[in-house]
Amino acid sequence: MSQAIIMSGAKRGLGRAAVERILTGSPQTHLMLLTRDTAGAELATDLSRTRHSVTSIPTDLLSLGSTVGRHGARCEDNFSMSSVLT
Repeated sequence: MSQAIIMSGAKRGLGRAAVERILTGSPQTHLMLLTRDTAGAELATDLSRTRHSVTSIPTDLLSLGSTVGRHGARCEDNFSMSSVLT
């Protein structure tokens, strides 16, 4: 079973630096990016080109219940959750 990290704030600044460090230090880890807009999907695509496993999940953190309901079961079924970064 793979490990996954769910992360918000990964598009720029400290979040982006953390993404780079995570993928460099643990290249086998699947990274799930919680993002508000299409820039998250673009980032996931860019990082996937470097052979990393990255998924972007469109998320409105003000309405977390709807996001967890739609994507939470899929995450639990596919990964052992090792960390949650916010």
